[in-house]
Amino acid sequence: MFFSCSSGEGAFIADEEGTLRSQTDALESSISWSEEIETDRLVKKIDIPEDVASGVKLSPLSVSARVYESSPDKKYPFLSGFTSLDTRNMPQQVKENTVKFCESVKTCTEADSFMASSSLYELALFNNDLDEYFPLKKDDENPDAITEKSRFDYYYIGMETLMNSECEVPVRFIKGKSFLDLTVYFVFSEDSWKIDGFDFVNWENADGN
Repeated sequence: MFFSCSSGEGAFIADEEGTLRSQTDALESSISWSEEIETDRLVKKIDIPEDVASGVKLSPLSVSARVYESSPDKKYPFLSGFTSLDTRNMPQQVKENTVKFCESVKTCTEADSFMASSSLYELALFNNDLDEYFPLKKDDENPDAITEKSRFDYYYIGMETLMNSECEVPVRFIKGKSFLDLTVYFVFSEDSWKIDGFDFVNWENADGN
């Protein structure tokens, strides 16, 4: 295509394939366009949480994160092979006593104070089972001397099952590649929640002890 304005009349010379406009029209008509999807996404206003000042500049990602944190329907982590870790509705005393009990199991300290008075024998049986399935390392020269100060590295507390005056709490203890899944049973008696018993649900000692 060539355009010249050297003369007063001007000149316009088009090639054999036609003008640029006709080529554009032909190209556009040959394109197969897909239907619009979610046409409102580019123009939709993002609602800013009420507790964020209007003058604060937020990225879409930070707005989404803030809305998620304030949402009552947000999803809690689910530990594969275990259960949900949502303990929002767990009675506060049950939660506190579960943490204290887990710490005592982890660090090999006494847990009598968390037990119902009629269930101390259950604790003795539980400790015997722990020693059988997850024995502490002992000194080779002195079998009575325990060299480990902790039986487990950490633990998870799962979503409870609450039934009137009883509550079941799943717990997973971890040590290296070993684990123990336990159900801790609580009973509400004399205005307090106490541990009433235990169930070994699943376990694996990767150390082979």
